[in-house]
Formats: sequence, C-alpha cells, structure tokens
Amino acid sequence: MKTYLLTFVLASLALATGHSAMVSSLPGGTDSGDMFSQTYSFPQIVSAYGDPLHEVADDFILSENNNLWKIVIWTRYTGSQSLPEHFTLEILLDNGDVDPSTASTIWQEWLPCTRTDNYVGYDIYETVFFPSVPPALESGQRYWLSVHIPSGISVMVKDNEFGSIVWVKDAFWRTAEEKYGHTTDMFFDLYSVPSSLDRVSWASVKSSF
Repeated sequence: MKTYLLTFVLASLALATGHSAMVSSLPGGTDSGDMFSQTYSFPQIVSAYGDPLHEVADDFILSENNNLWKIVIWTRYTGSQSLPEHFTLEILLDNGDVDPSTASTIWQEWLPCTRTDNYVGYDIYETVFFPSVPPALESGQRYWLSVHIPSGISVMVKDNEFGSIVWVKDAFWRTAEEKYGHTTDMFFDLYSVPSSLDRVSWASVKSSF
C-alpha cells in the first residue's frame, strides 16, 4: 500500500500543484451508496486532487435504472478562507470513448452541501449533496461524476481498482496518470430515492438547506 508522510511542505505543494499526499489509519466512510459505491477509507488514500484544478471526474456504471437522490464525496480543506457552502456537480453521459472531455452533460447543479468532519486533526470532510430534482439514470450506461473544485478544496482519491481512472481538468482534461503519475479512483457514493420518501419528507430534507 502506498503511504506518504503528511508535512507542512506537502500541504504547501498541494496548493501549488493541485494534489497532496496523505497517510494514517483513521476510520472510513459512514455508509455505502446503494446505487454505486466507492466509499471512503482513510488507509486507501493515494492523494487529493484539487485547487488550482477546475474539475475532477470519475466514471460509474449502474446495474439498474434509478433516480439519483444523494451524492457523497470526501474532500480535504487546505484554504485560509471559510469553507465553501456550495459546489457545482455534474453528471456526464460518456459517448463510448471513456473520456469526460467528449461526454454530454445531462445534469448540472450548484448545490448546497452538508459536511461531517469525522477525522480529528485532519481537515477531511464527508460532504453530502441532494439534487433539487433527482436525475434519472439508466443501467449499463457509463456516466461521469464531475466535481468543480472550489478554492482551497481537494477531492480524496485511492488506488485504481476498476480499469478506468480519474480525470482532472485545468486548461484541458487529462488522466490523473498523465498529470500526476497516479492511476486512481475517486471516493464517492451514490444513493437512490428511498422507497419510504414521500412528498412531505422530501420537503423536510430540502428545507434543511
């Protein structure tokens, strides 16, 4: 397993190069997505990709049709200003070449987020988003989850396990391997609309923002 020593020098490099390395053996995510899961585990961290990058994207394929109700990503905060309260997220439909630069945007939203800092001494947050209208996604299609990077934020990634890998965008899209020498997957979980969620409970969820 790859491990790296977290130092103030590396933290500074994170702001300059858009990625940082981390190491420890702290807990993992609090749950796993029922639509798709690459849930967070601290010991699996390879790096964190972020500011000054513009976007980070990883692909996924669903085993059945479903509406996307909740998105969870794991982010590291390295900035000096206040934590961002919104992120722009996108779902892109791949055109068959496994490349987000040629994929079509089927959903995009500037979303409020909630976050939980489970990791004492580390600015790593489980960051949760609820689309205002859950987008309908089809089984067997390759999609990309794209996270637009706010200032001071990095997205946590792990060793690649699934064949296709994270892409990053600064001036243009390229693979993380091309830019950083890493073949990685992004930590993220996708959740379908709970069967018990009715109009009243959905309104209650949205009012929390």
